[in-house]
Amino acid sequence: MKSLVVYYSRSGQTKKVADAIVKAFASDVVFVEPKEKYGNYVSALIRFEKEILSNKKAEYSNTPQNFKDYDVVFVGFPVWGGGMPEFMQEYIKECDFGNAKIIPFATAGSNGKKRALDCVKKIMPCVEEEMYYYTNLLVKYDVNEWIKKVKKWIDIEM
Repeated sequence: MKSLVVYYSRSGQTKKVADAIVKAFASDVVFVEPKEKYGNYVSALIRFEKEILSNKKAEYSNTPQNFKDYDVVFVGFPVWGGGMPEFMQEYIKECDFGNAKIIPFATAGSNGKKRALDCVKKIMPCVEEEMYYYTNLLVKYDVNEWIKKVKKWIDIEM
């Protein structure tokens, strides 16, 4: 099974989850970067809201790629405004994932799992339900337990 982790992390929380996935699945990695770096948490949220209100496409610095050769693609992001950062959405829309199983994971300061998953499904309808979601305020989910579930799930499905 060939796997890939495509993610963005501003604070490092999403990177921790991405690193655990890479280690568990020996995945390739693509770190998606915004064209203009986001500052601290407050300035990032303000800018994110401005991007949404302006309807201007947020820009990323990576070149969208063809990921058709992967069986499983993990897509990770911090939850901003109840969803995926705009530049990450634009990048994902431009990539070709072929028939890969798409497994999202997200990190958040508080809540929004359903809205975050809905956002991902809107961009990528083929996404799987098995989403890892970590919050540092409410409930802490164990990434290693989630990885065990995903491994079992993938073995059953593939």
